[in-house]
Amino acid sequence: SFGDQEAAGKLPDTDTREYYDRHKDEYVKPLRLRVYQILVKAPAAGADRAKKQDAARKILAQLRTEEKKNQLAFVAVAREKSEDDATKALGGDLNFRSREDLEKLLGKAAADTAFGLKDGEISGVVESPQGFLILKVAGRQEAVERPFEQVKAQISQKLYRERKTKEFDEFVKKLRET
Repeated sequence: SFGDQEAAGKLPDTDTREYYDRHKDEYVKPLRLRVYQILVKAPAAGADRAKKQDAARKILAQLRTEEKKNQLAFVAVAREKSEDDATKALGGDLNFRSREDLEKLLGKAAADTAFGLKDGEISGVVESPQGFLILKVAGRQEAVERPFEQVKAQISQKLYRERKTKEFDEFVKKLRET
């Protein structure tokens, strides 16, 4: 019966399953990369697009030379040359992003490129809807997948403690009122 389960500090699986489903992002996380970018904005087509692609290639050549001497060159070049207002001051730092996040932000080609890079590696020039990108991966957070069965007891204990605390608080409140 429920009383026996509650006495043992366990709750029905329906309660713990409901909590797990509502808080799934705590237990299941995709691989995320720390990505830096340099953006050269370009129109979708026309002569200006080719000029912007050449500008991106020149930045890439500069980067490859400077990175040999200084591992922080990417950040310095991004601050100087990137045309992305949101990340320019941060040295192109997009922080940790999942493949899905990167795809929404930069497009599928950029996400595929970033997830194909090793830590510390710089991409070639990548086309995106915004123009041309140069990407660098600076770290990764491995995927976490903790299935319900693995965390069921932990969730049950947490919910049990929360219920007991709530019951105690209500009991104290009633005592104060009387």
